[in-house]
Amino acid sequence: MIAGLAITGLGGAVVIGLGEDVPDALSRTFLVGLAMVPVLALLQTRSSVARGLGLIASALLPYAVVRNATVVVVVGLALAWSLALDPWLAMLAALLGAALALTLVTVRIRTVVPRGHVHAPTADVRHAWRDTMLPLLMLAGIQELLNQTDVLMLGWLADATSVGIYAVASRIAQASAFAVAAINVIFAPTISVLYGRGDTAGLQQMVTTTAWWNLLSTLAFAVPMFVFAEPLLGVFGAGFTAGEMALRTLLIGQVAGAGLGSVMYIMTMTGQERPAVIVLGAALVGNLVLNFALIPSFGIDGAAWAKASTLIAWKLGMAIVIWQRIKIVPSVLG
Repeated sequence: MIAGLAITGLGGAVVIGLGEDVPDALSRTFLVGLAMVPVLALLQTRSSVARGLGLIASALLPYAVVRNATVVVVVGLALAWSLALDPWLAMLAALLGAALALTLVTVRIRTVVPRGHVHAPTADVRHAWRDTMLPLLMLAGIQELLNQTDVLMLGWLADATSVGIYAVASRIAQASAFAVAAINVIFAPTISVLYGRGDTAGLQQMVTTTAWWNLLSTLAFAVPMFVFAEPLLGVFGAGFTAGEMALRTLLIGQVAGAGLGSVMYIMTMTGQERPAVIVLGAALVGNLVLNFALIPSFGIDGAAWAKASTLIAWKLGMAIVIWQRIKIVPSVLG
């Protein structure tokens, strides 16, 4: 909550400070989006708590379904009432969806663990949390930056039209791996259990099996998306078909990444947060360099090449660290 409020305050000060240099509609969109940051921070935290309590549906449905459904409903009502569909209205709908999801998951957790039953952690537990919190916070921040760098740099080095086309292609490519998130919800806690027992053989078997599930589920969606990339993008408008090559490049990256396994979860669930920060930080720097080099010449295709290659590179880097430190192969080759 503190980190989210800090980001909101800093970002809001920058937007307000820019004043007339930022159009009113864009300024309102940014401010509403920044207000959503602490809400999302709490939502992600409490969704993780729900997962730890075994409330898988309560962890996934509010975060993945309720948020998006709220946007669809609000936009649908705006269309029905012939209201102008401005970007800030869509962002406001996303904020409402996040707040509703947070309320639902909080209420569900309280039904399982009432407030009076929560005991204060011991000094040893607090010390362990402090040691782990900073690298995890850095890891989450770098990962979020890595997820948004391509869009931000397109806006800087290209134009708003390119950003819009690429953003749609990127979201479609991400949707190809939606089953991976559900698989990892079950996979992640089991890693720490097997690792804590010292069951390397059992961990290797589970990691390999999960990598195959990730790969096959991603292929099931990525292949038709790859084949029908042009008509799929055409649903959003004729101009969006310019993102066909970018979409196919991003899909290749998603499939390759799925085959390399859930390396991030393996790193964080086995106490390897600090080397994970180093690998992901190097990937962020590499991604910035690739975007600078490729976007001016190749536009959205260059951004897609940068993102896909960076994804494969940091997953390979983490796979090497996992082999060196835990002696397991996290990919389908294990």
